[in-house]
Amino acid sequence: MRDLQRIVMLTAGALLLATVASAAESSVPLVSTRIIEPIDFALTLAPKAGVLIANEERTLAFDVMGRVAVIGDDGARIVAGASIAVLDSELEKALLRQAELRLKDALSQLARTRGLSRSGVVSERALESAETLSALFEAERDAARELLARRTLTAEFSGDLVETFVEPGEIVSPGLPVGRFMDLETLRVKIGLPGYQVLEVRAGSQASIHVPSLGAEIFEGVVLRVARAAAEGEHLFKVELEVPNSAGRLRPGMVARVEIVATTLPGVLRVPVEAIVAHNGEQVVFFVRDGVTYEVPVAEGRFHRDLLLLPNTVPFRELVVRGQGDLSDGIRVRVDDSIMARRAPR
Repeated sequence: MRDLQRIVMLTAGALLLATVASAAESSVPLVSTRIIEPIDFALTLAPKAGVLIANEERTLAFDVMGRVAVIGDDGARIVAGASIAVLDSELEKALLRQAELRLKDALSQLARTRGLSRSGVVSERALESAETLSALFEAERDAARELLARRTLTAEFSGDLVETFVEPGEIVSPGLPVGRFMDLETLRVKIGLPGYQVLEVRAGSQASIHVPSLGAEIFEGVVLRVARAAAEGEHLFKVELEVPNSAGRLRPGMVARVEIVATTLPGVLRVPVEAIVAHNGEQVVFFVRDGVTYEVPVAEGRFHRDLLLLPNTVPFRELVVRGQGDLSDGIRVRVDDSIMARRAPR
C-alpha cells in the first residue's frame, strides 16, 4: 500500500515538474532567424533613364557631283580605311594618268638637264626651267589624285553602314546625304544627375545598364565624363557612359536604365528593413547568440534603399527576422524557423 502511495506521489511530482517546465518554456519568446555574412557591397545611385546612341556616327555625303558607281549594302560591316561608296571616276582616272605621264617625262628631262649642267653644256637658267616644270607637273599630279580621291567615301573608323539613301546609277549633288555610318561596337548613353548625386560620380565609375526591351539582361558600363557645370537653364549635370556591345545586342535608340556604382563598402552586413523595430525610443535590430538576444542600434549602420548596412565590426551573424517586436536586450529566446514560417502571413 505504501509502495502504491509512493508511486502516486512520484508520478504527481513528475507531472507537476513537467507542467512547470512546459509553462516556463512557453513563456520564452519564439523567433525566426537568418544567418547573414559580411560582403563587399556596391552602393548604387537611383536608376536614371537615357537613350543609347552610337559611339561615333557619320552622315555620309560627297563634296562633288557625280553618278554613284558603288555603294555598300544596308547593314554592311566596313573596316577603317575601306571604301563605302564610289562615284563614276573614269574621267578623273584619265586625268591622273595624263598628269603622271607628264610628270614622268618632266622628271626624265630634269635628270638629263642636271647631268648636262654638271658638264657645263647647259646654262643654270635651263636647269631652273626644268626644275620648275617638274614641280608644276608634280602639283598637277597631286591635284588629280585629290580629285580622284574625293570621288570615294572611305570609313574613318570600323563600323556599320546602317542605312543608305541612294542606289548605284543615281546622280548625287555635293552635300546630299547618301548614307549613315555608325560605330556599334561600343555605345554611349547620357543621363542627368542632380548636384547631390553628381558629386559621388567620377570618370571610371562602374555602372549597370538595363534595357527593358531586352528583358532582365544586365550590361556593364563605365562613366566616360562628368559635366563640370549644369546645362544652362537646368539643374542637372550631364553624365556620359560607355557600354561595350561586341555581341551586337544593343541598338541606338533603345531606352536604357542606368545604375551607377557610387562606391563599394567592404565587408558589410545586409539587414532587411523589415527586421528593424522601435525599442526604448530608438530603432534597433536584434541578433541571437547562444539563445540570447543582442540589441544593435540602427544608428551604427547606414540605409541604402530597402537595406540597413551594418559594419562587420558588429560581432553577430544570426539576425532575428520574425518575432522581434516584443524582444529586449539580453533575454533568452527559442529559435524555430519552421514554426515561424508557418505562422507568417501569406
